[in-house]
This record gives sequence, structure tokens and C-alpha cells, in this order.
Amino acid sequence: MKNRWKRLPVLLLTMLLSAVLAACGRKNSTTDADVFAGGVGELAMAAVTATGQDSERLMQLDPETAAVYVTNVYGIAGENWEDCAIYQSSSAEVYEVGVLELSDDADADAVVEALERYIRGREGNFTGYAPDQAAIAAGALAVAENGYAAVLICEEAEAARRAFLGLLRGETEAESTALNSPETEIDAEFSEQSAAVGESGSASSDRLVPAVENKPETVEQSAAAGESSSDLPERTAFAGENGAGLNERTALAEENEMETAGQSAATEENSGISSENGEPPRDPKTGRILFTDPEKNDMTVYDTAAIMEAWRKRDASGLDTYDRAVYDAAEAVLAQVLTDDMSDLEKEQAIYAWVTWNVVYDWSMTDPKVETGRDSFTPYGGLVNRQAVCLGFASTFQLLMNMADFECITVVGAAFESTEDHAWNMVRLDGAWVCVDPTWDIRSSRTTDPEWTHWGPDVWEYFNVSSDYMAETDHQWDYGVVPET
Repeated sequence: MKNRWKRLPVLLLTMLLSAVLAACGRKNSTTDADVFAGGVGELAMAAVTATGQDSERLMQLDPETAAVYVTNVYGIAGENWEDCAIYQSSSAEVYEVGVLELSDDADADAVVEALERYIRGREGNFTGYAPDQAAIAAGALAVAENGYAAVLICEEAEAARRAFLGLLRGETEAESTALNSPETEIDAEFSEQSAAVGESGSASSDRLVPAVENKPETVEQSAAAGESSSDLPERTAFAGENGAGLNERTALAEENEMETAGQSAATEENSGISSENGEPPRDPKTGRILFTDPEKNDMTVYDTAAIMEAWRKRDASGLDTYDRAVYDAAEAVLAQVLTDDMSDLEKEQAIYAWVTWNVVYDWSMTDPKVETGRDSFTPYGGLVNRQAVCLGFASTFQLLMNMADFECITVVGAAFESTEDHAWNMVRLDGAWVCVDPTWDIRSSRTTDPEWTHWGPDVWEYFNVSSDYMAETDHQWDYGVVPET
């Protein structure tokens, strides 16, 4: 008995050491590791609550969609995480709270880096189109601690971070557990977006110039063609009056807009956001941010040659159903906004006012979960559906201007330091070129004036501006090919 009691301190010490070693081997290897016993849903809700966001306006991604989103959009491989909860607002808003439970072997720093790349991409998605949303993304945060990580894209990002860490460390308690039914909310948005895009996109495919198989190797091979394309390099940066002679352009991954982390990294290496000093590389001739094709979307300009020929003859009987719809809609717009006594400038203003007021942006373009319909890239989107992305806005404005006997071209370039596809226009007035960007002047972010006739140059920021102004306001293009103002 005496010897047994002598051995007791040794046994207690052994048990204590075993407990310490076991604790060190856990995923949450800090003194607070055992404090949080909840899950990703509670952490996400704590962050959402801290932002003051109305939970009724949010949707929670269903598990399957969330898993695809984390892997393909956040760029975090499946072996690096075990569970996730993602809450988002509508595709027209950047708000997002996502929480991940990391696996034992996950590199938390690498996860944060991937989330920061994602945040920057979201800022680029909204830059120019919705400046207020882009500003929110610019202030977003990514954080990781105790085996969990969070991406916090919201106006109150710091408050969300404190709530996330507070609950994780046991400093606060969970206030709620669930938001809306994820399947109902997400399916409802998909349905709305699909209906808005329209069902005629497939009819436009035969009007698009086929894509080439090989990616161009130099900036000089960037995409488009002018009115007299034979006088321009093989692949220039704009499309002329009819799109006739438009050379082939690379079409990339339109069927799946969700980028992996590796793809994002490759994009950065070839874009304006990477350089040794953190500044975007500059074009040696102009000093402007270097243009490199982001190649995220098929930016082939819709061929309106048949529509223009019918307009010259004033006979649309030979057009197919798709082009006839565009023709009729364009004819109606011109009849509505133009009068014979208008000057050229007044006509241009009237057309620009109609486009920027009556066409809304197709926000599915900012949602990686949704494929944007091809109509939104064409004049059909702008004139018939009244919904378009930048190329649809530009091609709509160009067609209306061409039909009104103006020389107008569509510039296919980039924005956000050459990381996002973008398109705008140039118009020749009194023999001189000027630049316009109807997409970035849409009314949704500029005014709530109910009378679109009050809409004009006093509130437009990209109407008849110079090439230098465009370059200074985050537009990049093939500077050696597009006319200078």
C-alpha cells in the first residue's frame, strides 16, 4: 500500500502531461480552443447581426452551392475546409458574410490570401457600375483564427470582425442560429435573373464572329475592327459602324465564370495589379496603366451589318426574327427622341440620355453563381430586354448612333487595372473624336429623378470626354490603335 501511494504523484504527472499534449494536438491550439462549441452558422450570424443588416434581405447559400462557391470562387480547395456558411445580398449588392471551418492541415494564412483575392475581385466587379458597392468591397476584411476563417464584405466590416472573433473566443454569446430558407431564397433569385435575361440568346449566336483557337500573344493583337478594318492591325481594339470585317476574338469560359484560385493568380500575373512596387505597370509610350486583355468574357461585338443595311433601304422584311426585333426597337427609340431641328450634339445627347436612363445593368454579371445570358452583350439586350452589360450598352449606343448617321465605334478594353473586361464608345463630332461610357453613367447610381428628360450632361461623368480622362478614370485599351481625342 505504501508503494502504491508513492507512485500516485507520478501517475498524476503523467496524466497531466498527456492532457497537455492532447490539447496541443487539437485544431484550435490556443488557450481559448475549448471556449467555442458552436459552428459556422452561429459565427456567421454573429457577424451579420453586428452589421445591422436586415436578415430578411439576405440569402443563405444551400450546402451544395456553398461548397462549389468556396472551392471555385473563393479558390480554397476542399481538403482545406470542413464546413461553411455564406450569406449574401442580391447580385446588385456586394454584401457578403462567409465563414469557414478549416481542416486540421489548412494553412490559415493561405486561406486569408485567397479570400483577399476574392475581395479584390468583388471590388472590380462593381467598380464604375456601382461606386458605392465598390467602396464597400474596398473596405472589406478577411480574418482567420482558431481553425475558422471569415470573409466580411459589408459597411461595418470591423464590427463584423469583432463579433466573429468575440464569439470564437468566448467573449460574447450567439444571438441567433438561422436566417432564411436557403433553397427558397437562392432559387427565387435564380428564377428572377433567368427571366430578366430573356429566352432569345441562342438566336444571336450566328451573328457573332467565331472565336479563334489560339490566344493572342501580344497587346497589339487585342480585339476589334474599325469601319475600314483593312487599314487597321489584324486585331484592333474597336468595332466599326457595322461590325463588318470584325476579326476573330478569343472566347473564354463563358459557360463557367467562377475562377479557381490558380486562375485568379494567373490573371494577376498578367494584369495591371501586379508589380514589384505594388503599382500597376505602365505603358511605355503613354505612361497610362498597361492594357492587358482580362479574357474573362467573350467580348465579341455583335454584327449589326444586316440591321444597318435594312435601315439604309428602309426595308426590314429580310431580317431574321432576332434582328427584326432589334431594328423595330431602335426605330421606335429614334422616332421618340430625335427631331429634325436638333443639332448633332443635341441628337447625341438625346440618344445617350435614352440609353443611360432606360437600360438597366444586368447584375447577373456580378454573380459568379449565374451565367449571364448572351443577349445582355448585344443590342437586343439594350433595346428589347432593356437590360445589358457594358458591351450591350456600348453596342446599343453605337447602333442607335449609326442609324442616326453618326460615326461611332465600340471600344473593347478593360477596367480595374486591366483585370475586368469593359467596353465603351467613341463618337466623331465635327471631325473630332470624343469618348462616352454609357454603362458607367446609368441612372441607378446617379439620380432618382423620375423624369428622364431632365437627365443630361450636368450629371453625366463620361459624356464626350477625352482619352486622357478615360485613362485617368480606370479605363484601359490598346492605346496604339484606338483614335485619340
